[in-house]
Amino acid sequence: MFYRCWLTLWLLIAVVDCQDDDPCLVHNHELLDDPWRSTAISAGTVYENDLLISEGWYRSVSGAGGTIPQTAPESAKCGTQNPVWMDDTLPANGETKSVKMCAVGGFSSCVPTWSTVRVKHCGSFYVYDLKRTPGNYGYCFGTETKCPDGETSETGFTPGCISFVDIPYTVTITPGLEERIGPVVTAPSADAVNTEIKFEHNITFNYENAMAEQYLYDINWYINDNPLTNCSHALVAYTNLSTTRLLEACWRDTYKLNFLVRCEVRLRGLTDSSIGPSRSSESFKAGFTTDQTSYTVAEGSSIDVLVTPTVPLGCAYFPTDLAADEWHDYAENNCRIEIRIQTPDQTDTVQCSSGGISNEPVSFDNTNCGVRISPNDWAITKSLKVYGASDNLVNVGSRSSYIRLEVLGGLVYHPAWNKASMPDILVAVEDADSIVLTSQCYSHNDPHMRTFDGRRWENQRLGEYVLYHNSQKLYWVHAMYQSCKTNHVGPTCNCGVAVRNNDAVFVANFCDATIGWFTSGTQSNRYVEQSFCDDTHMIINKNGNSYTVTLPTGTQISFSHYFSSGYDKILINGILIKPSLADWKTSSGLCGYLDGNQNNDFRTKNGGTANNEETFALDWKITQNSESLFGNINLTDASLTLPRYCKCRSNSPLYSDFNNTIECSIKTETVLCSYTHTDSFFKTCDEPSRSERSTSHHIQKRSLRDVPSKFKIVYAPDADVVPEPPTWRNGWNETLAEETCRTFIQKQEFLKKCEELLEATANDNDEGVQSCISDIKLMGNTQFMQSTADNLARSCRMTALKLENLTQTTAADGTAGQTVLDVLLNLDCRNNCSENGICQQVTCPKVK
Repeated sequence: MFYRCWLTLWLLIAVVDCQDDDPCLVHNHELLDDPWRSTAISAGTVYENDLLISEGWYRSVSGAGGTIPQTAPESAKCGTQNPVWMDDTLPANGETKSVKMCAVGGFSSCVPTWSTVRVKHCGSFYVYDLKRTPGNYGYCFGTETKCPDGETSETGFTPGCISFVDIPYTVTITPGLEERIGPVVTAPSADAVNTEIKFEHNITFNYENAMAEQYLYDINWYINDNPLTNCSHALVAYTNLSTTRLLEACWRDTYKLNFLVRCEVRLRGLTDSSIGPSRSSESFKAGFTTDQTSYTVAEGSSIDVLVTPTVPLGCAYFPTDLAADEWHDYAENNCRIEIRIQTPDQTDTVQCSSGGISNEPVSFDNTNCGVRISPNDWAITKSLKVYGASDNLVNVGSRSSYIRLEVLGGLVYHPAWNKASMPDILVAVEDADSIVLTSQCYSHNDPHMRTFDGRRWENQRLGEYVLYHNSQKLYWVHAMYQSCKTNHVGPTCNCGVAVRNNDAVFVANFCDATIGWFTSGTQSNRYVEQSFCDDTHMIINKNGNSYTVTLPTGTQISFSHYFSSGYDKILINGILIKPSLADWKTSSGLCGYLDGNQNNDFRTKNGGTANNEETFALDWKITQNSESLFGNINLTDASLTLPRYCKCRSNSPLYSDFNNTIECSIKTETVLCSYTHTDSFFKTCDEPSRSERSTSHHIQKRSLRDVPSKFKIVYAPDADVVPEPPTWRNGWNETLAEETCRTFIQKQEFLKKCEELLEATANDNDEGVQSCISDIKLMGNTQFMQSTADNLARSCRMTALKLENLTQTTAADGTAGQTVLDVLLNLDCRNNCSENGICQQVTCPKVK
């Protein structure tokens, strides 16, 4: 088989600079170390071949020989059925030449081959630009064979094999620093005490009575299996072995750290011509390592990538007479490096998921996308925390991202570390959004309540309540309730909703200025506004009278409003909250504690559990104006204690470009997608510009109308009165109401398709029927029946958009066509467009 640098991942990164395409340079060719390519080696029962060789420049480093033979070998030599040789002359030193190749096959020693091959003379060796061969063809290199067992030679191959006495010993490598007083590499005019990397070999004899002094030593150093001929040593006495260490000057201009270094040692007789076999150390990984080459993390969880330097970090100390006790602080201030964290695959592939947030699979701690290494603690393992970022979708399979760790260029005091890197690390992110797929909280008129875990209850009470709260993210959703009917103690309706993210708030307020049971003649609020200027707090998607607010975690709040001519009011059909993974075991408010257990849903502010609906509801009622999200409010930034995260989107090797593409100090592992809806939504912002993502802008608000109807809400004395349980009236009874509701729901084509496709929502329609029955009992009519169907459709739509498998094509051959999601959404129109055309993607044709 052929030997390639990429057989070991560490060998991928052998060099400092790939801009020079001279194939003689070590980073522009690969190595072949295949003794079977010798013309002296007969093929075995399985023929070797170069059918799958990666085309490019190669150098043979086998002791069999470094050149393709120029005379035809015998058939079935070079380990293959049809040996390939060169029917041409070699180029002169420094010359590149295209040469004619032949293959031995059939009855001919020179069957013309498929192409010519380029050869370059690199002084002490040749490189060949090899092409793939047909099956059972292989390139020959060299003419020699390995020495027989018990014999050796200068190369370990013929000729010159002689017997030897095997002296067992081992070779290991230790890194360290070498002091050099002289010019700094990056500033030749300035002298300093330079501490530079060195590698020392350790030769340990296995026998106690072995006399190390009775031998001479050949010391050969290799980086990525390339011999460092200028830094090798022959016939060295034992007392002089310390001079054969490998110094930084030997490799700094050719290789960058994170290479493999090894030392090869051969013993020779001190007084005779005896020679022993070469023994090599294990390859030492010089640079930095991670505890694994790939990782797996679940969405919403984190892992630690452990980064450990394997060689010391040097420095250049000015002036040369700097006291030793001053070195520590000097090195800490001047010679630190940062291993930069990059996610190169996320720069071009970041897209918005249908869950409203970016699909970037990973985030990082707020460390400015770097791991800092100091000369004073270089050997200490550093921890890089990686978070699996939710995309708010139930994925078909795992998502993945590559993490690149690289020291960006520009180091002055220890340039050997410039551009040190390692192969990209694969991080697989397992889906966890399925945990909350079926979870939803709603407040449907009148209002019928449902917790995230599915507990249904009633809240016919007036006033402002905390519907949802996530204390870890500083999110709140407040709902305001007023009487559905004027001068009637009974059902209540959603009239206002406010969404808060820390010091940013979005408010839709259609509530009466005075809330109570008997408040005829009161004025009504009619405004929608927000108090922030960028898209980092929340995204507001408006479609007609429907709104969907997406928080940075992916939590979504959806509602719609309509004008009721019967009551001369704008009403909110219902408020639906779809939680994100970030709400798991962190939510509170009337939506309850999300953990899959209904029994503890009625969690109070102090962490206890209420034993009835009234106690639970009143605990989350807003009783102080300072806590209200309606009216003129001043919110302060309370996020200083929140954890911060980084998105390290970059594939640039330049420090300036890197700093311009990363994004740090964000407050969630996930990032919102940018839409135009929020940026132009009823507000204008003064400088600074939006691109600066500032949270301290001065806001000028504009509301739903040019002249907003905006009033302070006050509560009438009877606002705390609790209505009596409803009774059937107007000829309605349980049986008739159920028949009416079930018939109406079953006529909704979209809801039938939802029930068919979404197993997760199989019980929602039955739940909707029960809500419809309650509405008829409370109102004495079917006023809210259509609202019930609309709320069910909204719930199905928001769930469907979170299922990645619904985006698959319906075509049997997998070609482009309608997805399952397309088919579903083409039914998502109220009353099936009332026979006025075909519904397409939630939109009916305009009636002419």
